[in-house]
Amino acid sequence: AHARPPFSLVFLDPPYALAAQDALGLAATLAADGALAPDALVAYEHGAGTCGEADAAAAACGLALASRKKYGDTVVDLFRPKEL
Repeated sequence: AHARPPFSLVFLDPPYALAAQDALGLAATLAADGALAPDALVAYEHGAGTCGEADAAAAACGLALASRKKYGDTVVDLFRPKEL
């Protein structure tokens, strides 16, 4: 179990070539280890052409989309853990 208080804010800004499942999987690992607060906010930056991949990966990782903003070829998604 995670001994510190869980993270309430996580930034994911990986190289765009990294698969969304791998990037968002980090948040899922934190959640599984008790290191992600139930009301955490996960910010994920990725290429605009990979929104479908990001949505599928987020769902598989137990995350729900809270906000999506597009800036040219870049998208910044804000996810929250899904309520159980």
